Amino acid sequence: MFRLCSVFLMLLAGCMTTAPDVVSGYSVHSQRGFVLARPEQVSRDADSLVLASPAVEQRDGRTIWSVQTSVVRNGPNYPIISEVWSFGAELDYHKRDRRRGPSVIRCLREEIGEIRLTRTQFSEAAVDGFTFELIGRRGNYSGTIPASAFRRILDRIGIPVTD
Repeated sequence: MFRLCSVFLMLLAGCMTTAPDVVSGYSVHSQRGFVLARPEQVSRDADSLVLASPAVEQRDGRTIWSVQTSVVRNGPNYPIISEVWSFGAELDYHKRDRRRGPSVIRCLREEIGEIRLTRTQFSEAAVDGFTFELIGRRGNYSGTIPASAFRRILDRIGIPVTD
C-alpha cells in the first residue's frame, strides 16, 4: 500500500506546475495581443488584498502599457477606486470589472482595473520599480511592483532595458 501511495504521489507531483513568470497570447477574433507578468501581491491587511501585474497589450492598432490591478475587500462594499497616484503624479486609471465572491465570514468584493502608463514610464519602472497608491471610497491601497516584473515583459517583447 505504501508503494502504491508513493507512486501516486510521484505521478501527481509530476503533473503539478508553477505559474510562468510571463504569459502572452493573441486572439484572432478581436485581433488583440497581450503580454502579462505574473501578479505580485503588493498590499495586504485584515480586510483587503491588492495584486498588480505589468502588462502590454496590442489593441486597435495601439500599444497600451499598463499595470493591471485587483483590489479584493472582505466586506459588503466594493473598493470603488477613483484615483491612482505615483510620486506626486496622478495616473490614468480605468475600471475593467467588479466581481463578488463567497468567503467563510463575509462576501468578497473585487475591483479589477488598469493603470495606464506611457512607454517611458514603463521603461523607467523596469529600472526603478513602480510604487503607487490607489485611492478608493473604502480606503487607500499602496504598493510597489519590483523592477524585475517590468523587465521580464520588456525581455519577452524584445525591448532592451537601459539603466
